[in-house]
Amino acid sequence: MNIPDYIMPVVGYRVWSWDAIGLKSLNGELWMPGQPLSAACRTLAGRAEDGLAVHDAPQMNCTCGVYAAKSLDCLRALGYMRYGSIYGELYLWGTVVEHQLG
Repeated sequence: MNIPDYIMPVVGYRVWSWDAIGLKSLNGELWMPGQPLSAACRTLAGRAEDGLAVHDAPQMNCTCGVYAAKSLDCLRALGYMRYGSIYGELYLWGTVVEHQLG
């Protein structure tokens, strides 16, 4: 697998929900103002039936990582706009695994 080494952050688009606790990703991950969200595997890693072990994120054989769409149009096309009340732009850096829409 060839992972590009970007000089600038990758711009992505996400949807969040808002409740009494604060801004949350659609998976329930709380986003703290002014703090970067680090990708980490939050699955039940180490389950023998999955063949997974504790690992750095992202990994191609796991769903871990920070997800974002390439544009607001892609976010709409994926249907995510209907799940959250807030949407916006974010900057990604580090290991980036690029897909067709995000």
